[in-house]
Amino acid sequence: MDSQRYKVSGARENSKASSGITEIEEDKKPVIERSTHINIKIKDQYNNEVSILIKRSTTLKNILITYCNERSMNFNTFRFLLGDGVRLRVDKTPDELGMKDGDQIDAFLEQFAGA
Repeated sequence: MDSQRYKVSGARENSKASSGITEIEEDKKPVIERSTHINIKIKDQYNNEVSILIKRSTTLKNILITYCNERSMNFNTFRFLLGDGVRLRVDKTPDELGMKDGDQIDAFLEQFAGA
């Protein structure tokens, strides 16, 4: 009988001479992998909060328009701020803004002063 050996990339062989069995063990290195998705929270002025999982490469405008449509509100009636109070540039992606998983966007209805 012809035996074949297969080697898994990133693994090392561990042979047991007495039993003739070959085991494959994976290297135990910490893997720090950056996820392609990010979980963000959108919180309105009434403390209603929505969590959204989006790709890091998606522009925030697409998500925020969907957020407004689900509330039957016009996108232009809202102002969006990052958690530190800076007005959000909706044409940017989470990566471009340096957002981290769990970051919050505050949504406020724009208020106009009347005379």
